[in-house]
Amino acid sequence: MKKNLLMLLTLLFAVVGGANASITVKWDWQNNIPSATIRTFSEINGTTGSVASDQDGITLYVDATNGKLASRGENQNNAQINANTILQIPVVSTADQVTISLYSSYEYTIDGTSYTNSGDTYTATVADVARGYMEFVQKADGYIYYIHATLAYVPVAPLTAVWDWKNGNPSTITNSTPEGTNASGSIASSISSISLEYKAVTSSDYAKLQYRSGNHDAHFYTGTEIHVPVSSIGDVVTIVSNSNYYNYTVGGTAASAIVTKHQATAGEVATGYVAIIATSDSYLYSISLEKHASLTITNCEWATYSNAGCALDFANPSAAINAYMVTGADGTAITKSEPLTGTVPANTGLLINGAAGTYAIPVVASSTTDVSTNLLKPGTGEEVAYNANDGFNYVLALNSLNKPMFQHIVSGTPATVPVGKAYLALTNNPAGAPWLSIIGDEDDTTGIDVVRGRMEEVRGVFYDLSGRRVENPTKGLFIVNGKKVIIK
Repeated sequence: MKKNLLMLLTLLFAVVGGANASITVKWDWQNNIPSATIRTFSEINGTTGSVASDQDGITLYVDATNGKLASRGENQNNAQINANTILQIPVVSTADQVTISLYSSYEYTIDGTSYTNSGDTYTATVADVARGYMEFVQKADGYIYYIHATLAYVPVAPLTAVWDWKNGNPSTITNSTPEGTNASGSIASSISSISLEYKAVTSSDYAKLQYRSGNHDAHFYTGTEIHVPVSSIGDVVTIVSNSNYYNYTVGGTAASAIVTKHQATAGEVATGYVAIIATSDSYLYSISLEKHASLTITNCEWATYSNAGCALDFANPSAAINAYMVTGADGTAITKSEPLTGTVPANTGLLINGAAGTYAIPVVASSTTDVSTNLLKPGTGEEVAYNANDGFNYVLALNSLNKPMFQHIVSGTPATVPVGKAYLALTNNPAGAPWLSIIGDEDDTTGIDVVRGRMEEVRGVFYDLSGRRVENPTKGLFIVNGKKVIIK
């Protein structure tokens, strides 16, 4: 039993809880919703644009660079959608569902998978949530009746950093930058905390990423490599080039159009950047970085989380999940803050509760929220020891009743806490407790059956909650014969 009590269980990477009310968003030509705009918006043809929904601030992004989306007028109940038109339908969680109705059956793809049905409902994937949208691509000319999306909460536009030489954003983008053999430099974006780096691919290459005032673009010289910082697999990098000068690779794949989009991979997040490498002279109008963060929740009631590399805003997703700081602990349970309803700084350890799924968490440029009382520390992917820095560390684990609790890391058995998760670091070990309840239920601290009685009624060897033998027990809580015993 002592071994059972002290054994470090699997770290939890997930949460579950009750979901709150969702919202339904409509782009509905068939039923004229929203009535003020859906049948009267200007067509999007040969360019990009957006279509308003019946929910304020929620729009359908349309890429009709090689296609067309156009309402057929006040007296028609559909919109023309031509082949190669791309629709990006906003989603915020893997509980979100999107229903698409077409006139008759036409070939289209959802996230790259082909379909020919009308009126089907599709569920958002983890990848959709990470980037903030489900992607619909029309493969043949046709007509669309409506798109309905049921979302866990109102989506928020991602924080976007831009390096825009064409429009001079930020104003410093036109400054001269170092160039030459094995040169390197840094260029600020429109977000003060985000900059890209450029350098020579090899020490013998001539590196150059230089603004051209006459053309309002940047000369991206052969053998130069750009590093765009990323911290989440939801981060999206978009490069727009001048004319046909897109002679570069993004993430190892050659660009094939004036506009190239790339979603960060797990490997790129691990290295901290997306690499753009010039294979021949290129001329860039702009680079943009949409910042996304996502939180995956599975089948336990609570999870730890840390927002590596960016500040987050929990005001919006709080309709579906709650985020807490841990501010203290006694002999049986932790003390949580009130649910957070605003921003938190980057690299803040958090305790999360919510419904199962993956959620998009809005990213913000910075946060001044005071987290000095928070005892949760962000994971680094390295081992966390029993008493690092003369404190006492706990990790979230499942007890023998499959309940999530904080378990004391025992001597000689360190735990690895991944980036994106957190652990509890206390300056003292409250009452030597090997387990700390999240909800303050004392009877669940060990997952052991409870017996209440007088001293003379209990026979056996007494242990305290840290597994140490007690020779002369009095009143209190003990482990006897594999049971939790409360002596009155």
